[in-house]
Amino acid sequence: MLETKQLNINDVLTNAADFLVQFSGVKEVYSSYRLLLGSWTPEIEKIRNSYHRKRSGDLRIEVLPGWTMVDKVSLTNKVVRKTNILLPLIFFGGNVKSDVIATPVTLDHLSATVAGVLKIRGPNGCSA
Repeated sequence: MLETKQLNINDVLTNAADFLVQFSGVKEVYSSYRLLLGSWTPEIEKIRNSYHRKRSGDLRIEVLPGWTMVDKVSLTNKVVRKTNILLPLIFFGGNVKSDVIATPVTLDHLSATVAGVLKIRGPNGCSA
């Protein structure tokens, strides 16, 4: 449909992001074009590192803290306390006991901790 109307996909994504950011409860909207080719900022760096061109969507919406996100599939409600990307981390191996940690941990702290447990030097970009 975009080809028949001769629309530029980057313009469509930019206009959609500009439209969505006007909704109440939306902190920021990042388009795939902005994440792949946009200028560098410290905020965008963390999002850009978790973005994959083939697996991620066209738009990423950040919700303001205090708003409730409703998942209609699993019928769960989640109040946004801080805008972060939740993902599971699973370790397999000998002498690793199962545990669930509910405290949010940023990636820069996680990489330093894992490097310390494995007794290897931390990553070059590690700042924590």
